Amino acid sequence: TLCRPLFAASDEWGHATEQQKADFMEATDKWIQTLTSAVESLKDGLELRRVSGDDVRALGLSGQGEEDVAQVENLLEGWCEKIDEFKKSFIINRPSKKPRLEGPKEEIEYWRVRAQKLSSITEVMKRKDCRYLVSVLSSFAKTTDQPKSETIQLIKRWNQIEMEAIETVNEAKDNL
Repeated sequence: TLCRPLFAASDEWGHATEQQKADFMEATDKWIQTLTSAVESLKDGLELRRVSGDDVRALGLSGQGEEDVAQVENLLEGWCEKIDEFKKSFIINRPSKKPRLEGPKEEIEYWRVRAQKLSSITEVMKRKDCRYLVSVLSSFAKTTDQPKSETIQLIKRWNQIEMEAIETVNEAKDNL
């Protein structure tokens, strides 16, 4: 947005015709709009509480006592709740409630915004701290003589959320 007024006011276009100047300005406007919407989508994306590197290392070295496992379970449960709230905020699983769109441009914009929001879910779920905490719980469930059913259900819930997010991202990208 900084250079656009300078380009518009400039008379130094060399051998470019007025049509070429207009085409350039139109392409510049589209690029600015795309960049602005990309920045907006990053601001509106999902953000889960991060776990510091020291906390992650401590969990891995602590021997996975009951207290540590409960702490990880609480954190993962909170993440699941936050992801569910985020999905509900833009009606992820109800395509029948999709707003009536006027034409192909609005349809593309709808799917583009949807893909960006959904991608923020999958990107957060790929973070190292998220992956590590899920693996800590999984290894606890596998190595314990009698794993808690709550732990197993929580891991299944996380995996289900991840699978649904990937499927809906792919659907949104296919519709672009």
